Amino acid sequence: MTSICAHRGGALLWPENSLTAFRAALALPIEEVECDVHLSADGVVHVHHDATLDRTTEGNGPIAHRTAAELAATRLRGLDEGVPTLAALLQMVMASGKLLRLEIKADHERRHVPALLAATRADLARIPARIRLMSFEPATLLAAAMPDMDLLIHPRDMPGHSAASLNAYAAALGCTGLGLGHATGLTLDGIAGITNIWRADSPAQLAQAFALAPHSITTDDPVAALTLRAARATSSA
Repeated sequence: MTSICAHRGGALLWPENSLTAFRAALALPIEEVECDVHLSADGVVHVHHDATLDRTTEGNGPIAHRTAAELAATRLRGLDEGVPTLAALLQMVMASGKLLRLEIKADHERRHVPALLAATRADLARIPARIRLMSFEPATLLAAAMPDMDLLIHPRDMPGHSAASLNAYAAALGCTGLGLGHATGLTLDGIAGITNIWRADSPAQLAQAFALAPHSITTDDPVAALTLRAARATSSA
């Protein structure tokens, strides 16, 4: 059975990367949740997609310029919650027994990656939740030599949109995940080695993703994905 992963906790249904979102997503009969992480000024790993606070909180400016205490006091838009720490999310995930997919992002010079990875590893050493580290940045993984990380590939980064070019590019980099968000004209027949489909949100994208029978599908709408998975199971019974 293809697993369902709630992207940023289910960003179409709840405020993204909030503990409210993850709590609701983990209560669903899905198998995985996904988040992004950044370091605070004092080296604490926080769950947030953007490098800045402006889009999703009542604050502004780079996360890296705020301490953990300041981020805890910064309200997420629409919620009486601060920016969550990775440790808080790991506690929730560990209690659920489900899997957390954690995306490592890189700036242009990738200077922060070693510190972010080290701090993430430290949190995991204290809170042994089930986790998969992943990145869309090939150089991030290759430079860090992290064999336990999943490398994802986005069609906009590919030298062509055919199955043949995707297979060649993915094989060369050891990619295991495919991003569908901007996959205009992508031919999916014959793709090999892809175990995770990222950001299948619309009914058409979800149907396309399930048809590939990957190990997991990452979506902003885990409820819609659950509905489609159940319908497919019923029709094939």
